[in-house]
Amino acid sequence: MVEVTGAGFGRTGTLSLHSALETLGYGPLSPHARGPRRRGRHRHRGKDETIAWFLRHNEAVEAAVPASELLVYRVTEGWGPLCGFLGTEVPAESFPRVNDSAEVAAKVGDFLG
Repeated sequence: MVEVTGAGFGRTGTLSLHSALETLGYGPLSPHARGPRRRGRHRHRGKDETIAWFLRHNEAVEAAVPASELLVYRVTEGWGPLCGFLGTEVPAESFPRVNDSAEVAAKVGDFLG
């Protein structure tokens, strides 16, 4: 079983990782695999508080999960580290880039007309 714990902030690669795991056969993933929800008293305000929460979250995960069972990963690293950790072959297709800067810019351009 693979459990995905991510910060789930927009534009952090969560959707790309989600798509990559499904490509590797780990899916369909639940929406909760995209990261924790931030509601009520957990709502983050301001850049500094959000960054502090993000860092605390990462530290808590790293402290709770044995190193042999944890992959600290950035989607910019591509297939290699992810497939190596999971013990799977690297797919022939390119690593999925979901909601990347170009895609967001195109959506904003379409919206603004």
